Amino acid sequence: MSRKYKFLTTLLAALIGLAAVKQSGLTQEPTFELPWFTTDGGGGRSSGGGLEVTGTAGQPDAGLMSGGNLSVSGGYWYRSAATEAAADLSLTQVVSPGIAKPGETVTYTLTFRNEGTAVATGVTITNQKPTAVIDASFDSSGPDVFHTADADECAWQVADLAPGEEGTIVITGIVDPSWTGGGVLVSTAVIAADADSFNGNNSAEAALTVENTAFTIFLPIIIK
Repeated sequence: MSRKYKFLTTLLAALIGLAAVKQSGLTQEPTFELPWFTTDGGGGRSSGGGLEVTGTAGQPDAGLMSGGNLSVSGGYWYRSAATEAAADLSLTQVVSPGIAKPGETVTYTLTFRNEGTAVATGVTITNQKPTAVIDASFDSSGPDVFHTADADECAWQVADLAPGEEGTIVITGIVDPSWTGGGVLVSTAVIAADADSFNGNNSAEAALTVENTAFTIFLPIIIK
C-alpha cells in the first residue's frame, strides 16, 4: 500500500470519527449563565439631563464576567428618562417710567406664562405694590383674569393655562402727590398654582425711583 493511500485512508477515518462524535452529542456549544441579581448591595438609579442611569443590584460584582468562551461587561446601562408632564409658571414685572415725581402716572406690567408641559390650574397672582402708588386701575390680555381683591389691591384669579400660554396684567396708578420723601419703591408680584414643577421663577420685582420734591430755603446770614 502506497504512502499516499495510507494518508488518505487515515484522514477519511478521522473525519468520519469526528462526525460520529458530534452526532452522539459529546461535543456541545458552550453555555453561559448570568444571574440577574447579587446580594452585595449597592445599585440604584440616578437621572439628569434627560438620561437615567441604572446600576446593578451589587456593584462590587460589576466588571468583566465570563463563562466558556463568552464574556460580558457588567455595571451600568442607560435609557432615556421618561419625562412626566408638569406645569411651570413664570412671572416678570416691569415699571414704566422707572423714575417719577409725585403726582405722575406709572404703569406696572406683569407678564405670566406656563413654561411647562402640562395645563396649570388654580393659578393666582398677587402684587404688593408700594403704598405711595394710589388710585390703581387694572387691565389684562390673554387668558381670562378675575380681580379678586378690593379696588386698590392687586390680586387675581387666572383661568387654566395651557403649555406655552401667556398673558399680561397692566396696573396703572399715580405716585401720591403728598409723597415728598423720594426714594426707591419696590413692587413684588408672586404667581402660584395647584402644582408647579419649579418655583424659582414665581416672583418678580420692579423698582420705582421717586424724585425728592422737598425743597430747602436757605436764608442769608448777616454778620454785623
